[in-house]
Amino acid sequence: FLKHTGSRVLLRAGNQWAGKTTAGVAELLYRLEGFHPYKHVDPGPITALVITATHEQSQNIQRRIHELVDPRLLTDDTIWDPAKGAYRGKYPRVRFRNGSEAVFRSGRGDTLQIAGLTVDYVWIDEPPTSMRVYSEAQKRLLRAGTGGHLRLTCTPVNAPVEWLRQAVEGGQVEEVHARLTADQLVPVGADSPIRLADGTLADQDWIDSIIAETLPHEVPVVIHGEWRMTSLTPCFTAWDPSGMVIEAMPSGDMPVFLGLDHGA
Repeated sequence: FLKHTGSRVLLRAGNQWAGKTTAGVAELLYRLEGFHPYKHVDPGPITALVITATHEQSQNIQRRIHELVDPRLLTDDTIWDPAKGAYRGKYPRVRFRNGSEAVFRSGRGDTLQIAGLTVDYVWIDEPPTSMRVYSEAQKRLLRAGTGGHLRLTCTPVNAPVEWLRQAVEGGQVEEVHARLTADQLVPVGADSPIRLADGTLADQDWIDSIIAETLPHEVPVVIHGEWRMTSLTPCFTAWDPSGMVIEAMPSGDMPVFLGLDHGA
């Protein structure tokens, strides 16, 4: 993901294991600094827009920035408020001494919050409620021309993502997709998987245990970051094919009843 040079790139993976937000913060900081270890970026200064679905997620991202950034790169008026758990200001900003800055917008995809902004870089963390937010974010990059880049990091859940899947399959958005496998949990340069805070080794046994704790129809999306939830067994426990399915076509006129749950 960090090495990708495309202008529109999605990092898609399951919940809580791939470090999607940390990767997004790293990419953001490299671009604000004007130096990237893996590729050429605009030396700046640039203005970056970070879009989150909720205010709480914006605070989470700001906390990650606070933990990772070299404070010597920031201006004196960029002040971390530990009580608030975010940078100070009605609309918090992170300003770099080189003139670059990041602004944050949240609120379940309200396009009015980002209308009027002109930026060089956009990061959308977790899927917005509609493609209108994505379209509006792209407009914020128009003045940047070919230098305007957009990144998305998400697990395809909690919002409609069919538009994003179609954008990926149509080539408008390039992607990096990671399924939860044992080799994905071995850090670059290491020879063993990561360990959790309590010392648990995140190996195949750990993967099997969290899959066992997850609702079967949620496993493809929540664990592996796939586009759609599915289930190999019926969710309706009263369903009995042996007594509810017949081979022969009924004769005469028959009423037809169609039932669809919300998942359809």
